[in-house]
Amino acid sequence: TQGAAANPQWTAGPAFTESFESAEIALVSQTTDTVAHGLSGPPLLSMAYLRCKTAEYGYSVGDEISQSQDTNHFESGGWQWHNVSIALGATELRYVTGLHGFLIFRADAGNIGREVAPTSANWRLVLRAWR
Repeated sequence: TQGAAANPQWTAGPAFTESFESAEIALVSQTTDTVAHGLSGPPLLSMAYLRCKTAEYGYSVGDEISQSQDTNHFESGGWQWHNVSIALGATELRYVTGLHGFLIFRADAGNIGREVAPTSANWRLVLRAWR
C-alpha cells in the first residue's frame, strides 16, 4: 500500500444534514427575487422545480419537473433564454428567471418530447436547497 493519504477511508453518513423548500412561487419571466433559506450557511446544492397545480400537457396535479438552469435554444429570430438561475447565499437564495419564461417537454400522447411553455396559472416554481 501507499499509506493513508493514497488510500483514504471514507466514512458513511448523510451527504447533507440540512434542507430547505421554498413556498410556491408564481411563474414570472424575466424577474429576480430572494427567499431566506434558514440553513446554517450557504447551500452546497440547489434545484428548481415546476409543480403542476392544474393538469396540463400530460402532467397531473402534484407532478414536479426539475428545471435545468440557464437553458437556451434557437428559434426563428434568435436565441431564446428560459428557466431559472439560483445564486447560493449565506442566508438566502436569489433566483433569476429567463427572458422567455420556462419550458417543459410535453408528456401527452402524440406530443411526447415537444417543448412547450407551461401555462403560468397551472404551475408554480419551488426552490430546494441542501447543506
